[in-house]
Amino acid sequence: MNPIVRENLVRELEHLVQHRPPGGTLFMMVRETPDMLVATLQEGVISLAYPHTGVFDFFRSNRFAAFCRRRGFVVQKEQWHNVRVSYALIGTVAAHAAQTIDECFSSVFRLSGPFGLELKGMGWQSSTNSSREDGGNWTLETLPGKARAVSLVFVLRAGATHAAGCDVGARGRVVGAETL
Repeated sequence: MNPIVRENLVRELEHLVQHRPPGGTLFMMVRETPDMLVATLQEGVISLAYPHTGVFDFFRSNRFAAFCRRRGFVVQKEQWHNVRVSYALIGTVAAHAAQTIDECFSSVFRLSGPFGLELKGMGWQSSTNSSREDGGNWTLETLPGKARAVSLVFVLRAGATHAAGCDVGARGRVVGAETL
């Protein structure tokens, strides 16, 4: 896993454990692929889940189960709405959980070398924005048709008086900005 991504992952997991938001979920996807794992908090312990991608998803779900068993984690299965998931409780220490998640991505999805992750939290305010005085959230979205471009959208909280939205190009330069 990319070292910057690992640092962000540890920060998000620490924030999840510290604040314990109800329904707090962290979706982790390998960049530019549909490969995904999900982290949630169950009774104060970080849970790592593999959402099954279909009825015939044997290999990856078995790799996930084998990975967890090798590390001594108990694998359980649940139905989340219409998606079957396998999950295991992986601990309370964010740094150890991040290492486990890195190894799990490598084992389940057969990744090697540094790879990037897209981290999307639901149910709580991201740790990278918790110190903003206006309480805003930044959401990253991939723009269709633009290579490696991202759209930063500021979400207003109650009492905020302005917002900014801009496109960031492949080299990190701001392409356009707007203030309300």
